[in-house]
Amino acid sequence: EQFGALYFPVKHMFLYRDPVKNIVSILSMVGSMPKFMIKWFLSLMLDKMLGGLSPDLLTEEKALNDVRSNLKGGDDQVFAIVLFILHILCYLKGKENDMINFHTVKYETILGNPREELENIVSFLGRDKDKVNYEVCLDAMNIDSQVKSEDISKEKLAAFKKKNQITQELIHKIDNLFKNYGLPPSKDFDDLFV
Repeated sequence: EQFGALYFPVKHMFLYRDPVKNIVSILSMVGSMPKFMIKWFLSLMLDKMLGGLSPDLLTEEKALNDVRSNLKGGDDQVFAIVLFILHILCYLKGKENDMINFHTVKYETILGNPREELENIVSFLGRDKDKVNYEVCLDAMNIDSQVKSEDISKEKLAAFKKKNQITQELIHKIDNLFKNYGLPPSKDFDDLFV
């Protein structure tokens, strides 16, 4: 009971990916669009996007400065890394709220054990695990929801992922930015969710 009323925690699910693979995916999506469109989009939307994702004003200012200074220097990778960082920082801030009950799932775990993870999600939602048609859910996981998109279908993004290879240089850049925002290095990232 809180403030004389019944207290019901809100249930939220948070899906995250291996940070390096996620950032490479963001880079691939950005890379699938012409450079002039990205510059135009970022000139209009950067403040709104990063401001809307930032957990506080100081972090928002830091994120905007980091992205702007790196874009001026010709580094468009920092935008994708900072975008990912802000998602994680908002999640961590939300976890501080005891009115929110989080169930956190790693994307790669779903791929490795889809049936078990689906059952865990159903249990978290308070549903009867035996009344779910898991085969339909598992089949849906194999559908490319963006197949009709010329820019972000799996086939189109695969070509851009080849251009955005995971290198030690990229991992080093990611880990340095993670450290600047108080996050662990990418190899220890799962520790945030334990």
